[in-house]
Amino acid sequence: MKKFKFMSLLLCLCLALQCAIVPIKATETGETTESTTVPETTGAVYDIPEDVTGDASVTSGCATIDGMQPLATDSSIAATAKGAFLYEMTTGTVIYAKNPDAKLYPASLTKVMTALIALENTDLDEMVTVSVAAVSNMDPAASLAGLIPGEEMSMENLLYCLMVESANDAGAVIAEHVAGSHEAFAEMMNQKAAQLGCTGTHFTNAHGLHDDEHYSTPRDMAKILMAALEYSAFQDIYSTSRYVVPETNLSGERILNSTNYLIADEIIDYYHDSRFIGGKTGYTSDAGRCLISTAEQDDSELKLLCVILGAQEEQNDEGAIVYYGHFEESIDVMDLGFDHYTTAELYYRGQAVGQFDVSGGENSVVGEPGDSRKVVVRKDFKDADITFRPEVLDGGLTAPVAVGDKIGVLRVWYRNICIAQTDILSLSVSKKDTMNSIFDGGVITDEESDKIASSFHTGMKIFIGLVVVVVVLSIGVAVYNAVIEHKRRKRRRNRRRSR
Repeated sequence: MKKFKFMSLLLCLCLALQCAIVPIKATETGETTESTTVPETTGAVYDIPEDVTGDASVTSGCATIDGMQPLATDSSIAATAKGAFLYEMTTGTVIYAKNPDAKLYPASLTKVMTALIALENTDLDEMVTVSVAAVSNMDPAASLAGLIPGEEMSMENLLYCLMVESANDAGAVIAEHVAGSHEAFAEMMNQKAAQLGCTGTHFTNAHGLHDDEHYSTPRDMAKILMAALEYSAFQDIYSTSRYVVPETNLSGERILNSTNYLIADEIIDYYHDSRFIGGKTGYTSDAGRCLISTAEQDDSELKLLCVILGAQEEQNDEGAIVYYGHFEESIDVMDLGFDHYTTAELYYRGQAVGQFDVSGGENSVVGEPGDSRKVVVRKDFKDADITFRPEVLDGGLTAPVAVGDKIGVLRVWYRNICIAQTDILSLSVSKKDTMNSIFDGGVITDEESDKIASSFHTGMKIFIGLVVVVVVLSIGVAVYNAVIEHKRRKRRRNRRRSR
């Protein structure tokens, strides 16, 4: 009986000690590990390169205009073109490419850059006077607007002449007005190309007449058009099939007809395609048939940009062109996009994409994508074609982690092509585990030290109070037992005397 009472007192003492320690360290986790993620979802038949990481994953895929691996590479598409490029503008996806970085002659596609420079440096209602120098030495067999020295025309109308009629003289007049000379304007064009990230482009003139040192690439021309389309005025001019230039001080009205038969039905209705929003043609004997265009289709969310450089034409026995090359192959490339590809929502804000350990933290955290994203995939794609790869920041995560902190990068692969990348943001909080910091020899702040000291003092007070209570109870129990034992002995003595 005495042993049982002693054990009870010892148990009470242990409980008191535990209660005193609890305020100091409410929870204690085990040893922290390197940050991890939830298992990835992947198809079994596609090998994702393990040695391609970081931003290289994106540029080696199709999720940027600089992507090196398009979704499709069928060489039978755009069969005669020396280079081709199909780009989805909303998602920034390279769908198709054929020699996208080959240096080729752009011919009058050059005029897209000329228009861009003009829009950046002049006002549409700005009046321009045609100089003798600007229109001299123009090849009469080339495309011209018939500008006359001394004629005054607004910049807006000059741009219509440039883009709709593809007038070389309009390009020369714009160049001289903006930069003072053709050479200075060409330098502006090259500076702008470099600014846009064009690595295979060099211009020597504003109109695109042949020069061995005047070249671009399908990818670079797409970048230039994307920049020009940021101007609503360019969109209007670029999509116009017929335009009337008002009379000027030296000329009557001029009627301009687009050289792009895909948007104009005035010349050859056979090629007219209502999906095409706008475009710019180009041709020289050295460049071949060129076309840059954009298109949309009613039953599709895709907004496609297509570049064709160096397509070949075919003539019949009478010398009439029966196959232009750039029109037919632009249609074929656009058909590839609209017929076989669609958009799908890949990830969205609030979606959990992984659980990540936090070194020195009270708990792990859950991550979400930094934005919502739609991507281009084949219409027959399967879930097994998509692989999510969340990657924690270099060096792992260290507490504290707050909601919204960047904790990693999410890359998504379609088969073996990287199609998207976004930041991973924390959806939850992980505070510092202060007791682990002490036990592991970590450095703690003054504020944390004060909290620990306060918790320790509070715990000690509780502990001392409980010890006093236990001691008093122990004494009380001992006195009670002594009294009971004394009475029991007295009763035994009385019984013996009565006998």
